[in-house]
Amino acid sequence: MCSANSPSTATCGAGRCLFTLVSSAPPSSYIAVDATSVYWAKCCDSDGTVMKVPTGGGTPATLASGQGGPIYIAFDATSVYWTNGWLGEVWDRLMKLTPK
Repeated sequence: MCSANSPSTATCGAGRCLFTLVSSAPPSSYIAVDATSVYWAKCCDSDGTVMKVPTGGGTPATLASGQGGPIYIAFDATSVYWTNGWLGEVWDRLMKLTPK
């Protein structure tokens, strides 16, 4: 049986589960995944946000906003990293947020 934490959804088929973790996310260039969360950068929206959602589903959380086109995302044990620049910014900004 498939289940997800609301507002995420899950459907079963052929012995596998397909989760819709976020249904309203705008295009994202890259995602990163750790043991507990999926991280993504909303590069193409007007706010430029970095987000995360639990791998089992649930409510997405905004980690940072107003980032001027975040793209390329990575993490380590304590922080999440991304570059800014998609919306006309200079491609030389590497950002770090601790804790993730």
